[in-house]
Amino acid sequence: MARPSLPTQFDVSPQFYSIVTLEDDTVLGQLKSIEPSISIDSTKAGRVGSSTKKTLKKTKEGTLSMEVWADNDLGELALLLNRSAAPTSGQTVTLDPSASAITLKIKKYDSEASSATLLSTGYLYNYQALEWSFTLDEDGEEVHSLSGDVEDIYTVLA
Repeated sequence: MARPSLPTQFDVSPQFYSIVTLEDDTVLGQLKSIEPSISIDSTKAGRVGSSTKKTLKKTKEGTLSMEVWADNDLGELALLLNRSAAPTSGQTVTLDPSASAITLKIKKYDSEASSATLLSTGYLYNYQALEWSFTLDEDGEEVHSLSGDVEDIYTVLA
């Protein structure tokens, strides 16, 4: 039997072709990194008299981790902590257990150009910030680490 040939096209998309936005398409420009993850909880079920087991799927569980460069007004940080609007002078930026979940989008384009074509949009549905920490050191910039849960992760082709 002959070996099948590989497709001639092999595309790898660099991270700088993607832009992360809020659900209303507000661009988040202070993100250093973003790492969504989703899995399906499962269990193995076997029966007497059989050497095989069946995988039973249960619920989905998603997480999201991000690193954010601190900006002077802490606006993006506040939004990623599920605040509904950027803070104004005198307002507190905090991890708030009563804050509503938000949906983030990862828009993937075919280039960096302003005329680039949208290829797909990834949705990080109902993100809820649950942890917040930050790093200050003698040589580095102020970087905030956020993590939390997402209800679902999916991508829609343009």
